[in-house]
Amino acid sequence: MELNILEKPVVPFVPAMQEAVPEREAIAMLEKRTAEALLSADTSMLDKLWVDDFTYTAPNGTMLTKAAYLSKLRTHELEYETLAPVRIAVRLYGETALVSGNAIVKGRAGDQAISSGIESYLTVYMKRDGSWRQVATHAARLTK
Repeated sequence: MELNILEKPVVPFVPAMQEAVPEREAIAMLEKRTAEALLSADTSMLDKLWVDDFTYTAPNGTMLTKAAYLSKLRTHELEYETLAPVRIAVRLYGETALVSGNAIVKGRAGDQAISSGIESYLTVYMKRDGSWRQVATHAARLTK
């Protein structure tokens, strides 16, 4: 017996993508809020967004824990003047999301200027108790 696939309703892939749109938009908004919090050193917001074992790997290879990163922001040892995303892509994998993007970054770390131009970054999110939380971010300086 032959089965004509045109006789059965076909469920298109598009609705599944449309269902994910609100989740993608929520994560994109969190990325924007993260940049704003880093610019204003809003450590309270970042403390809530980052999981306890959050890690940040800077373009120079330095890895910071959540506690160390928040401390540098609180003491103004690390200050951002510019943190402007120029491209962002959000990919969802169930309760995990990956955000890749490029951002213009300028600021100061200790007595050294951060003027890396454009950085590429990857941030990992996990959904915990119904909320998206950042687990790790890795940044790399793009060469000209």
